[in-house]
Amino acid sequence: MDKLSAIKKVSDELIIRNFSERTIESYTLHLRYFLDYINEIPQKVNVAQIKEYILYLTTEKKFSSSTINSVYSAIQFYFEKCLGQPWSHGEIGRPKVHNRLPEILSQDEIQLLISKINNLKHKAMISLIYSSGIRLAEFLNLTIKDIDSKQMYVVVRQGKGKRDRTTLLSNACLDLLRTYYLKYHPVKYLFNGAGAESQYSETSIRKVLTKAVKNAGIKKRITIHTLRHSFATHLLENGTNLYYIKELLGHKSIKSTLIYLHLCSKDIKKIENPLDKLFENGLQ
Repeated sequence: MDKLSAIKKVSDELIIRNFSERTIESYTLHLRYFLDYINEIPQKVNVAQIKEYILYLTTEKKFSSSTINSVYSAIQFYFEKCLGQPWSHGEIGRPKVHNRLPEILSQDEIQLLISKINNLKHKAMISLIYSSGIRLAEFLNLTIKDIDSKQMYVVVRQGKGKRDRTTLLSNACLDLLRTYYLKYHPVKYLFNGAGAESQYSETSIRKVLTKAVKNAGIKKRITIHTLRHSFATHLLENGTNLYYIKELLGHKSIKSTLIYLHLCSKDIKKIENPLDKLFENGLQ
């Protein structure tokens, strides 16, 4: 089995197991780089080569722990599912991922950001992403029929983990979408690209956000995913139950949603500092 055959075998296995297109693309790319590096017959891959490659990515390429974890998962999948070899977690340790709190925008910053967007289509896109909390890939896949104005839902079809769900549709955003629809007349996707039935590109929506952030004078490092983090944090600040937020975001486990407790400032500000309690009249 040569490299191309090995990569195809991984791709076929992932398709059979109903992995997402994004995961298939990521795993096959990581495997291609790994096999190029070891320059060995694919079925002769061994633990020492895997450890050497991970060390190379860590010390020389300076890859982040999250990227290396993705590489780790891809090689493990190939090793176990395609070669039928036992994977030794003791010998091949998974890199520890640093738990950093994500950047978020305040509610005032979101308002400023959207107000600085003059293009109707761009304003509708950013407003919808924030007000529904959907992921970038989920946004790009939205069609006209996914906006349920009667139930006031945004329907997310086959989101992360191949799960359908519904999330919030804002009244203000719905009005904006109706104005947008009358002007642009989308055919297939809610927001089309250059062609009438083409999908809007990831690069283009990122450029829209970057321009809006610059025009708003916001100095934080903001990505499309920041809008999702901000949506969840603002819901929590406004008193929404954490379980409902989990369902709206499409999290498989509540553990993923708990991070927003660390970002919510409303309740933290109510906590009395123990030093102030001890010295009610000041330290002087």
